[in-house]
Amino acid sequence: MNIAVILSGGVGKRFGAKIPKQYLDLCGRPVINYVIDAALSSKIIDEIVLVIDDCYSEYVEKINNPKIHIVPNGKERVYSVLNALNYINDNYKNCDKLLILQAVSPFITSNMINDYFNLLDKYDVVTTAQKCTGEIFNVKKYKKINRNDYYFCQSPEAFHFKDLYTNIKVKSKYSELIYHYSFEPKVCFYTEFVDNIKLTTKEDLEYCEFLMSKRAKH
Repeated sequence: MNIAVILSGGVGKRFGAKIPKQYLDLCGRPVINYVIDAALSSKIIDEIVLVIDDCYSEYVEKINNPKIHIVPNGKERVYSVLNALNYINDNYKNCDKLLILQAVSPFITSNMINDYFNLLDKYDVVTTAQKCTGEIFNVKKYKKINRNDYYFCQSPEAFHFKDLYTNIKVKSKYSELIYHYSFEPKVCFYTEFVDNIKLTTKEDLEYCEFLMSKRAKH
């Protein structure tokens, strides 16, 4: 069984809007709807677990799709992920592969979702990555750094469910989940998601509107 987790518990303090940014209008639709639609369009996904603040669960219930299951968010991202994992463990004992998506990253597609799941046939973890195209500078100590040794990592992230569930640590100092593992996983750095914009500021929303309108014309 393949399950997608959509994290939608953030309030977006840096954005400064009256409602969380995942519910803001993007070309006539809430940002989160693009992520939900991509997950629903994937024929590989069996179930969707939406981690959401209780006060916005009524919004998602209006979608009225039996594949979507609502789970309350936690105080931090790692707790939200753990809430989803606990729900899956309690309800779907045969879950094999897991994909974690963000509700504020609207450019994910069903084809890319399929890529993440398929890559798990060869890897322990698949994480979205972008190559560092500029110079990297250590501001604390002058030192030459080889930028080819570094990636900028983002969500989506794909895991084998049992591996993540048995290794996740809420008290870890690392937010990147692969660093929670007690073993060194075989990681695929997925670099094909070039327009993976995480909506953080109002300028991001304007740029997303431009890209989304451009995509709609094709």
